Amino acid sequence: MTVSRNGRILSLRRVTPLPYEKEVRAYPRFEVRIPVAARFAGAAAQEVRAQTENVSARGLFFFAEVQVPEGSHFEFTLTLPPELTLTHGIPISGTARVVRLEKRLGTKVGVGACIEEYHLGRA
Repeated sequence: MTVSRNGRILSLRRVTPLPYEKEVRAYPRFEVRIPVAARFAGAAAQEVRAQTENVSARGLFFFAEVQVPEGSHFEFTLTLPPELTLTHGIPISGTARVVRLEKRLGTKVGVGACIEEYHLGRA
């Protein structure tokens, strides 16, 4: 994906696995950086604002300063940009479950989540 200085998405790129990696995802993911708000409940109750690294019809991945265990559920809101929807920006809200965490240097953690339910037009 290419992004201009003002943050506008100029092109999207489908993420493909390396030749030695087996793709296990049922839906293609797209490398797209858009703002996402995630509200975690329970013992890890907090709201984080982040930017997606990639999204698909059933999942999303983002980096955030958050300490949550795998299996945590959260509510999210984001707006798919016109460049992805081929129409206008579409707000989405829903619930997801953390299925993967990637530790990185510093305080940010990569959060891979499976979307369990979503609603178009609500953000």
